[in-house]
Amino acid sequence: IDEEKFLEAKRIEQRTLFDIEMIQEIGYCSGIENYSRYLSARKPGERPFCLLDYFPDDFLTVVDESHQTIPQISAMYGGDRSRKVQLVDHGFR
Repeated sequence: IDEEKFLEAKRIEQRTLFDIEMIQEIGYCSGIENYSRYLSARKPGERPFCLLDYFPDDFLTVVDESHQTIPQISAMYGGDRSRKVQLVDHGFR
């Protein structure tokens, strides 16, 4: 453990153990979305599942207001990734 991040590492360890205990006891925990990669067996860096994954390969999508919609789609991934990086950097997940 990096000496400069000892407190953060300890905080993550305690939080993770508590979350695992909660999942075992009641089936969920606060912030369970932070474990979605593990619960859905995705590899590191693999994108999360979304609504589009449930459509057939040859479906047609019509996007109205694409100048708004397309940037929002990429922003969802960027925002989620940024939030999780901040949580880990500060020892909260």
